[in-house]
Amino acid sequence: MSPEKLTPVEIRTEDKEKAELVAFLSNRISFYDKKEETYNLITQDDILSKIDELYDEDRYGDAEELIDAYDQYSSFDPEKEIKKVKSKSFRLSKVQFVQAVKKAYDRNISISDILRSNIANRIKSNFQNLYQNSELQEKRVEQLEEVVKNWSKKEGRLPLKEGYRLNFGKYPISSKEKYENFAKYFLKKTILKEKLKDEKLIDVFTKYYTIKSSNEIFSDASLRIKDDNGGLNIIFSDKLSLILDFDSRDERNDILSDIANLGYSEKKLEKSPIFDNHDWLLEMVQWIKDGDLDKEDIHDRSKWDELEKTMSNPYLKIKIQLEVKAGKIIFGGEPLEEKNVKDRILNNIFEGLDVKLKFFDIDEAKQDVKEYIKNKDINSAKKVNQKISLFVSSKYIAEIIAEIILDGLSSQVVSLTMPRGVSGLLKIFDLKKEDILW
Repeated sequence: MSPEKLTPVEIRTEDKEKAELVAFLSNRISFYDKKEETYNLITQDDILSKIDELYDEDRYGDAEELIDAYDQYSSFDPEKEIKKVKSKSFRLSKVQFVQAVKKAYDRNISISDILRSNIANRIKSNFQNLYQNSELQEKRVEQLEEVVKNWSKKEGRLPLKEGYRLNFGKYPISSKEKYENFAKYFLKKTILKEKLKDEKLIDVFTKYYTIKSSNEIFSDASLRIKDDNGGLNIIFSDKLSLILDFDSRDERNDILSDIANLGYSEKKLEKSPIFDNHDWLLEMVQWIKDGDLDKEDIHDRSKWDELEKTMSNPYLKIKIQLEVKAGKIIFGGEPLEEKNVKDRILNNIFEGLDVKLKFFDIDEAKQDVKEYIKNKDINSAKKVNQKISLFVSSKYIAEIIAEIILDGLSSQVVSLTMPRGVSGLLKIFDLKKEDILW
C-alpha cells in the first residue's frame, strides 16, 4: 500500500510490524482480528462500539484481544517502541553480493553500511508522502524521520581492509597420492627452493616429509574477496598439510647421513640459506662425517622442532580477478562457470610453479614415455612421467579449489540492526531487496 493511499482506519494487513507502525503514525490501536486473520486499526473513540460489535457476534476472544491491545496502548511509550533495535537479514544473490563488496571497498565501509545507507536514502525520499497523508499525525512523522536520520548516521562496522571472508564446505581427501604428489612438488618450488637452493639437498629433504593426519583437504583454508589497487580479486589460501617429521633418533641420524653422503664440502653446504639459521645442522653433519653418531646433541629435540616448524606447511595462494559485467560475474576474464573456473585455477597453479603445462596433452605424453623406454632413454622417460604426475595432481587440486570457490561464491546473507520504525517503513513503502541495493 503506497503512503499517499494509506487509510489507517480501514487498513487490514497480515503484517503485524506494518500495522503497529501505521498505528503509531495515526495514533490508533492495532489489534489482531482472529476471524479475519488480519490486523485492524481503530481509534480510542471506537473501542466501545467495536467491543459491542464483537459481543454481538459472540467473538469474546477477539474482544479480549482488543482489550489487551488497548491496555498496551495506554501504558507504553510509542516513541520508545519505534526506537527499539532489531536484526534484519537480506539474502543477496552472488552478483548482488560481489557488487556490494566492490561498493564497500570504493567507499571504505562495510557491506552492512552499504545496505544501511541505501535503505535510509530510499526511505528519506518517501517521507514527503507521509507528511502529505492527512490520516497521519505530523508530529509522529517527524519523530519517525528523526529516528531514520540518527540510524543513517550510525557508526558502522570496520571497513573490509582484510577482505570479506567466504564460507564453504568441507572436502575429504579422495586421493592422498595426488594430494601428496602435488604438495611435494609445490614444496620443492617454494620452501625448499628458498631454503636449500641445491637440487640434491632438496631431494634429500623431500624424502622426510609426510602428510599431516587429516581426512579433509584444505581444512584450514581461507577464501576472501579483497580489493587490490581498485579491482576485486578472489583469494584462496592455505598451508598445505605437509610436515617434516624427525620424531625418531633413526630419522635424525638418517637425514644427517644423507646430507653427509652427498660429499659436499662444508664450504659448499654453507651456501644453502638453511644453514644460516640452523648452523647446528652443519656441525652435526660434520660429526656424522667423523663417525660421531652417539653425540647427544644430535637428539636435542628443541633444535629439530624449530627446523620442522621453519620447513613445514608450504603456503599455497590462488589470486584471480573478479568483477561484474552486464549482470554476470566475470572470473579471470571468463564467465563464472565450472569449466572456466577449473581451467583458470589450473593455469594459475602452473604460473605459480613456473611450469609450462597449459597446453599439455596427457595422452601424447604417455606415448612419449613408452617411446623413450623403448629407446632406452630412461632419463627422458622419467622427466615426462614427472610432468604427467604433476599435471594430474595439479588438476585434482584445481578441481577442489574450483568447488570451494563456486561454493563460497553463492548467495550471501547480510545482516544489520535497525530500529523497529525503520523496519516497519520498509513494509509501508513496500521496499523490496532490489529497491534498496543500489
